[in-house]
Amino acid sequence: SALQVMVLHTADIATPAKPTALSDMWIERLKQELFAQGEEEKRLSMPVSPMCDRDTVKFASSQVGFIQYVVQPSFELLANVTPEVEDAILPEIKSNQALWEARRKAEEEEAQ
Repeated sequence: SALQVMVLHTADIATPAKPTALSDMWIERLKQELFAQGEEEKRLSMPVSPMCDRDTVKFASSQVGFIQYVVQPSFELLANVTPEVEDAILPEIKSNQALWEARRKAEEEEAQ
């Protein structure tokens, strides 16, 4: 059903919906996986996939957009049919969004 698909989708993108300490742990694992892929692509003389080049990626900026345009709207939609999501998950997303905004600003200042 559509609800099952929605729940599966939100589970797949749920890292920013977790408490910050847990979310950060999973983000580090994701970064390691992406950067390992980018290194392998470079080794094979292939074009490096988006988000996989440790030398050029602006990870905080990408997280801000991912949360704003994918994660938050998906969970807001899920909250329409599962009201507990609004109290239990949306505050975590908003907290992580604010954290990534601060990290994005630091990332931008560092680049200057």
